[in-house]
Amino acid sequence: MKRSRGFTLTELLITIAVAAVLAAIGAPAMGVFLKNNRLRNTSFEVLASLNYARSEAVTRKRPVVICRSADPVAVNPTCQTGGGNWSAGWLVFVSADGNLTYDVGAGDQLIRRVAQVSETVDVAGNATAANALRFLADGTTDTAGASAALYVCDERGTSFGREVDIAPHGRARILSGTTSNPISACPS
Repeated sequence: MKRSRGFTLTELLITIAVAAVLAAIGAPAMGVFLKNNRLRNTSFEVLASLNYARSEAVTRKRPVVICRSADPVAVNPTCQTGGGNWSAGWLVFVSADGNLTYDVGAGDQLIRRVAQVSETVDVAGNATAANALRFLADGTTDTAGASAALYVCDERGTSFGREVDIAPHGRARILSGTTSNPISACPS
């Protein structure tokens, strides 16, 4: 009869110790990876919504607005005013009356709702995009030549943040902050 061999207690303890050391080394890197991934995903969601709003404005030949909302999944969602944080989510709607406020009674048509993307990531607009941004039928914005920006940041600040820059001609792009070249602002 052959004797069956397994791990000895010493071999098992050494294997567990090596696994623990590898886990201790990898855990901080995994945390940074997850934070970067949340920033990237939120930035892409903002960019996708802006591109969708612009595309719908051109397709429908009507103004389309993207506005921040405190509760975008509510039965009757509203746009927020007064400047502030876009983190709770936003609405995309066809504006029948030409203003920046979603109002079913005025004939506005809601075409997309985006709820909070991440609890640990903040989104805020610059003065041009503090509450809303309107895309006109030709795909441009109505910002009178000023660039709009939405800032996407976490607790690490401007060096790790992202800026979604919207040019007056309507094209949006994502800029990443670095230690040597941080983005210009982050939500507080």
